[in-house]
Amino acid sequence: MNPPTPIGNTGLVLHVTVRVASAHADLFRQFVRRHIARTQAKPGCNGYTFAQDVDADDTFHIVEGWTDRAALDAHNADPAFRQWLGQLVSQVRILSRTTEMYVVGRHERASPLDAA
Repeated sequence: MNPPTPIGNTGLVLHVTVRVASAHADLFRQFVRRHIARTQAKPGCNGYTFAQDVDADDTFHIVEGWTDRAALDAHNADPAFRQWLGQLVSQVRILSRTTEMYVVGRHERASPLDAA
């Protein structure tokens, strides 16, 4: 087995689950795709992953990694992000949204293939 490999200096991980009206799934996907590169380029963003749920075409998962709360707060306060978010919620019917934030104390790469 390989020793643990550090994966950056991520201190916070957000997991956002969004369920949208089925008729708005493509529009939601388009909105998020336009947003990904801008978010990944922000100071303190260590990762941004977007996926559609395999069991529900109207449900999406977003996972973001941030160095710390200050970096996340700066992202949330950014006028460009606020504008994007306002456009999103005015054009896409969001049925539900949950956000979970994890404070990372220790992290390492892990894969079941490492044990093989």
